Amino acid sequence: MNVAIRRSQPYDIDACAPINYEAFKGISDRHQFPQTDFITVELAAQITRFWLESPSYFGVVAESEGAVVGCGFMDERNPIRGIGPVSVVGASRGVAIALFKAAARGGKS
Repeated sequence: MNVAIRRSQPYDIDACAPINYEAFKGISDRHQFPQTDFITVELAAQITRFWLESPSYFGVVAESEGAVVGCGFMDERNPIRGIGPVSVVGASRGVAIALFKAAARGGKS
């Protein structure tokens, strides 16, 4: 799979929100957690929109064949940064690693 990583934009919400929802739902389902962090796609959209639009978060997306296949964010509110979530479509481990590295490299100095 050929993947390009780019800085996320507010218009990525429609692609990123379902990816975050499905990723967290999948983890919750596999581990039989009683509830996922994103209980609906709408809630995932609200939270993802915040990350995409906030100057305190640095976001990246992965695209393959014109479609967004993953997204990742870095929280830059404190001197010690936090990366996550990093969510991908399917079992795209290489994509997740590329998103993680891009988020780490691309944030504020």
